[in-house]
Amino acid sequence: MTSDAERWAQAQELLDGIPSDAAQRRLRRAQRLNLLGLAVVLAVVLGSMFALDVWSGSDAQSDSDDTPLWRSITGLVVLLAGAVVAFRAALRQIRRNPWRDAWRTPLLVLRLSQRRHLTREVVGRAPADPAHVPLARHLATMFVRQSLEPRLALGLLLVVVGQLVMSASWGWATVVVLLAAGWPVLTRRNRRAQAYLDAHPAQRTA
Repeated sequence: MTSDAERWAQAQELLDGIPSDAAQRRLRRAQRLNLLGLAVVLAVVLGSMFALDVWSGSDAQSDSDDTPLWRSITGLVVLLAGAVVAFRAALRQIRRNPWRDAWRTPLLVLRLSQRRHLTREVVGRAPADPAHVPLARHLATMFVRQSLEPRLALGLLLVVVGQLVMSASWGWATVVVLLAAGWPVLTRRNRRAQAYLDAHPAQRTA
């Protein structure tokens, strides 16, 4: 069984571009597990969206005759405006291509507890370990690069609000609350990650 120290060393090898065979094998195995986990999460999300649609649809169908025309038109305009804003922002997000970094990151060879500890170091909830600075900088850079485009978050919020205006339901209201509550959390994390990068500049080699 690989010890924590060995995993830290393998992650550093991958980050330095001189990985051992064991580190490469561990990274490929972690990538396969991540792919499987992504498929499971996608299935759960799609299933939840279908259930939400059925639940909201049943409520909306009973109230469809009572929905004022002005509310339907307003909701549609807000939804379409959000879709345009989100689409343009998504194109910029894709051009930054942060997901490839997440797929190839050396941090995949670490245990979950090690990655959590590294995250606490980056966001200032644990003392910075000098031995972890290169890997922590890598994680902080990923956080900053993966930060959601503000206009993308705004567009998605407008899309959901437009849907909520057209067919009010507890399900869509919950989505609005989750989006509104999640944005400050991500913003604060990314701001702390940038602060970590500023406090621990990259070492220049002669």
